[in-house]
Amino acid sequence: MSVAMAPKGPTRGVQTPNAVRAGTEPVPGAGILRAGRRPGYTLIEVLVAMALVAMLATLVAQTFRAAAVARERIHAHLRLAAGLRRAYDVIARDLHSSVLPPDDTGLLFGIAATPAAAGSSVLQLASAVGDPLLAGRVANETVLVQYAVMPDPRTEAPTLWRFETPYPLPDDGSGQPAAPDPSGQNTDTRSTPLLPGVTGVTFLFYSLSQQNWVETWEGETGLPDAVRMDLLFEDPNGRAEPRQESWVFHLPAARGADAPAGATDAPAGATDAAAGTGGAGGGA
Repeated sequence: MSVAMAPKGPTRGVQTPNAVRAGTEPVPGAGILRAGRRPGYTLIEVLVAMALVAMLATLVAQTFRAAAVARERIHAHLRLAAGLRRAYDVIARDLHSSVLPPDDTGLLFGIAATPAAAGSSVLQLASAVGDPLLAGRVANETVLVQYAVMPDPRTEAPTLWRFETPYPLPDDGSGQPAAPDPSGQNTDTRSTPLLPGVTGVTFLFYSLSQQNWVETWEGETGLPDAVRMDLLFEDPNGRAEPRQESWVFHLPAARGADAPAGATDAPAGATDAAAGTGGAGGGA
């Protein structure tokens, strides 16, 4: 009986345990691990991406900031224009409806004898546009209107104020109306802030008899044919020179039978349209 013997030595095609341990053949599952890996970003690539994102965010923020500043400037100009138009309409209404002061008051049209608290001139006139519904006062459509530049008690900013006192005027024994006071302590006077930022105002009156602008109406009769107001505005930022606005108002009641012979109408530009001039000037 014969027994087949295995050949001695390694045999090709036959995987031995030593060959597996030596790594001559692939380990089952090793290829699957290598195929599951994902390529990543290096640290330099991450830093470059973060820098680009930061630059874009900065540009967007600057764009939005510039747009917000421009929008605020536009709104400020619109508010200023609306305030100028509103103040001009109020003053034009008062001067358009101005009349001679009642004889029993002893007051005259023009610059008041009592200056404002800040030393500014006070323009006073009688106008037929008053509201008669003030508590404790007799109903009367004629009022004393005064214009003066005084600090606002709330903000301390210089402001053009309008003061309205109905006739008959309160008598304090001096024969003159009380000095304008924006604090509201005088219950007979209604105080209204018209224009903030006005640091000074001067008045000129057109005299038909002299055919020229005069600084005071004292010694004249009747009403002037036109009144010019030179308003001085401060720069909100405090960097530029004050800006001047000149407004000219026509007084229809000035044309009467007592006008001198050969007198002409108001000078060119003395209409109910505002005339603005740039530059620094005017008075306090």
